[in-house]
Amino acid sequence: MHPNMEESGMLAEVLGGRAGEAVAAPARANWIEGVWVIYGDVLPAPAELVEAALAVVERHRAELLEAPGRSLSAQARVGTSKGPTLNGPGEQGPWQVQVTPADLYLSGMSEASRRVMGDGLRIAALILSAGQVGPAELPWQLLRYEHTAALRMVVQQECSPSTANRVLSAVRGVLKTCWRMGQMGTDQYQRATDIVRIVAEKPEQAAGRALTPGEMERLLRVCEQDARPKSVRDALILGLGLYGGLRRREIAMLALADFAVDEAQVTVREGKGRKTRIVPVNSGLAAVCADWLHVRGDAEGFLLWACVKGGGLVAHSRISDQTVYDVVLNRAAEAGIRRFTPHDMRRTYSGELLDAGVDLATVQKLMGHSSASTTAGYDRRGVQARRKAAEMLHMRWERRFGDELYQR
Repeated sequence: MHPNMEESGMLAEVLGGRAGEAVAAPARANWIEGVWVIYGDVLPAPAELVEAALAVVERHRAELLEAPGRSLSAQARVGTSKGPTLNGPGEQGPWQVQVTPADLYLSGMSEASRRVMGDGLRIAALILSAGQVGPAELPWQLLRYEHTAALRMVVQQECSPSTANRVLSAVRGVLKTCWRMGQMGTDQYQRATDIVRIVAEKPEQAAGRALTPGEMERLLRVCEQDARPKSVRDALILGLGLYGGLRRREIAMLALADFAVDEAQVTVREGKGRKTRIVPVNSGLAAVCADWLHVRGDAEGFLLWACVKGGGLVAHSRISDQTVYDVVLNRAAEAGIRRFTPHDMRRTYSGELLDAGVDLATVQKLMGHSSASTTAGYDRRGVQARRKAAEMLHMRWERRFGDELYQR
């Protein structure tokens, strides 16, 4: 990989991958314009696949970086563009700014989606150009199937399946934008995007961990014993995750009017997919919010304000997604419990509801999931039932040794 890829921390996963070891004697295989031709029934080692895929990328790189139709650099896009502009046909003026396919593709997304898919485009651009250009400068409209197929081979080896699929999804999206802009023909677009998703073995349960009732109690006690104003805010952040199931972005974007203390409910307006949902909350969470409003005041704006290092509030300055993450990490360390993530709070919320006998459809609505199968991934009742079943079988064995290590 090109050393310039180290400039972005978001691309660390690409650099962290390692080519696999050979699984058998090398087979004769060639990469011919994006198609593997296998002789015999033994696949070559993953390292050989990636090396060949990178060779394809290298062979066609000049076409992308030296072609007359390549996009201009970000600094040169003002006033000199010959591509699609913000002016009308034939108009001239200082606002003749080229609209690149990457910019246009990302412009219709939410802030969170722009960040995720923008990272996907950066990974693809860095691989295809050996780090020479970014998404705004790469001539996406020139990509053909051999480019995208080779890219798929590389990200399949170097990234996790979820990251690799996000990269491929971003590439499909920007190529569709090129087609809509009239920069790609239909045949070229369909061939270039004819790359299948990378399928990974799906775990029975969603990754991560659920907190125990004892851990949840210790987190709240840590906040309760802290006299600083931020302690009430932190307790509310933890409560919204553990007892409301909100995503960290949803927590950060809540407005004062979204939490109806008297009605004990939260209206989530910045949900995933820009969907709005109403989440009832328990009396304890409503009480924490009431205490927070006593500290914060009733000024309109965002519900949760940022704090300075000493714990004081910064009025009218909303918290970021990262603030939610930092609160979780810091309070977990103070409580002396094992590290967890903001999404683990959401996982805990759904698991507790399902364990309590709430039906799957209701939990799905509370979580804001589009599919019931997504909610089912948080259901731990099956695992617990199997564990109880295993304990019903008794293997008779009396331990010979204590807990000390066996000395030879």
